[in-house]
Amino acid sequence: MSLSLPATTNITSAFATMSDDSVTAAIPHAIYTGLPVLMEENFADWDLQIIAHLTGTHNHVCVIMQTGQSDGIIINPMKPSPVDVAATANEKWVAKDVIASWERSEWVAFGCIMAMVGPLHCELVLKHQKDCSPVYDLCAEVCGHHQQNDASQRHKAWFCFLGIHKSTDKSYMSYYCHIEVAYSQIDHLTLAGQTADQKAKELKLFALLGSLPQDDTLCLSLITQGGLALMDAVATML
Repeated sequence: MSLSLPATTNITSAFATMSDDSVTAAIPHAIYTGLPVLMEENFADWDLQIIAHLTGTHNHVCVIMQTGQSDGIIINPMKPSPVDVAATANEKWVAKDVIASWERSEWVAFGCIMAMVGPLHCELVLKHQKDCSPVYDLCAEVCGHHQQNDASQRHKAWFCFLGIHKSTDKSYMSYYCHIEVAYSQIDHLTLAGQTADQKAKELKLFALLGSLPQDDTLCLSLITQGGLALMDAVATML
């Protein structure tokens, strides 16, 4: 699957030939009013709102969303293929329309991501534009970057959650509310789309680290690693 994107110079040239009013109308920022510009600390909110924006009535989100099969296998989005040469004229017309719809969705999704990633991923966007890569690859790389950066924050959130204890001067309902608030922070920092296996490994990692003494040197060393995985921690302990 490939996404053919125009060179930046072509876009600039097109703007240069327009009147002032036309240029203003063509600038895409008005389309994304209300969407947050991506920063290091707001990825979860950014991701949610980008998905909501692309879902809409045209379901442009199909080009960046994985889908689950009945057998539990998760597959990446894939551009529809042309039909066989032996297909009927109507089948060819339908297939051509489906492909055109997919390419339209890729353009919309790419424009949305390109406009809202801010200065964090300019080089990454330009690289994907040059390589004519599928927009899903760009989205996956952006998400991967923030998932790694958010790992240490999730560690802290889980330590806070697992370390909650009821004090004698706190009511049972206050104790319960404290737990709810602490978990909402975990939920906010956890990326959508985690598989059951990924969640299990992460829970094991947090339980493993959370049970160590707070002043344990190995624990302190591990929790500062942004992309720490369960097997990384186990290998270090070994």
